Amino acid sequence: MSTNKELLQLFNAKADQVKGIVQETLNQIINHQMEISSHVEEDPDLQQFLKKQSYPLVRVGLVSRTPATVRHLLLMEPELVASFYAWMIGSEVEKSIGEEQLEGFQEGIMQVVGQLQTALPESGIDDVSVESVDSAKAMLKADVSPAAVRVTYRLSEKDTRFRIDHLFWSVEPAASADKEMEAEAAESSAPTDVHPVEFEPISGNGHHDHRPRNIDMLMGVELDVNVELGRKKMLIKDVLKLGKGSMVELDKAAGEPLGLFINGRKFAEGEVVVVDDQFGIRITQLVGPRERIKNLG
Repeated sequence: MSTNKELLQLFNAKADQVKGIVQETLNQIINHQMEISSHVEEDPDLQQFLKKQSYPLVRVGLVSRTPATVRHLLLMEPELVASFYAWMIGSEVEKSIGEEQLEGFQEGIMQVVGQLQTALPESGIDDVSVESVDSAKAMLKADVSPAAVRVTYRLSEKDTRFRIDHLFWSVEPAASADKEMEAEAAESSAPTDVHPVEFEPISGNGHHDHRPRNIDMLMGVELDVNVELGRKKMLIKDVLKLGKGSMVELDKAAGEPLGLFINGRKFAEGEVVVVDDQFGIRITQLVGPRERIKNLG
């Protein structure tokens, strides 16, 4: 397990590069020019710090491996989430946040994480989550290490000021494959005690957390990607009249962007290009979070 000194060395080594990527990506997503500054808190009393916070807070969690396994928690006020979501979709800032704002904000976070994964593949960023936390007690259940490092970020643009508190600490890596095999061999050779089976009581709420812990499991899944030139509704009698050389006028004007659909859901718009004698599409605009959230329904 890495010490705080080693964690700070890792943090300082990548701080400027990470800040640049995050700042540029956020500015593109929200169409605002936010400046980010940071300050490392020396020897913070994390228990006391978390108890003094005003709740609810929005918590972003993730894990990195650089090469140590490090768990991160980023804490921010709901006003920041509401503002970022409103800027993302070009609407007025709401006074409170709900599922729609959290979903949209998470989409923005995933875009930032995607840029970090591309620029810093060795960082091994994974297990990203976004949730609202309503009390210090719930926050402390996140198993925050007392030895965690705390960095405070200031996000500013003109008269707008936001604060994000970043807690991170080293966690023990999983046992190596050799040690696991040795443990399994020891268990198989040891005498086995037989006990009656005891089942957990069946709960009536039916709620279980089935979220995958590792997104890498999904990276090999194939998705259907389709590009739509346009659409038209026709009567059956007119369809039957179609033949070789017939012209079908679509509902899209020449020069309008084409729609790119993934698994039947609109994901982006773009323009036609030719790549090595084959048609392609250059993405010009991603569908906004509001539309993508609606498409999930």
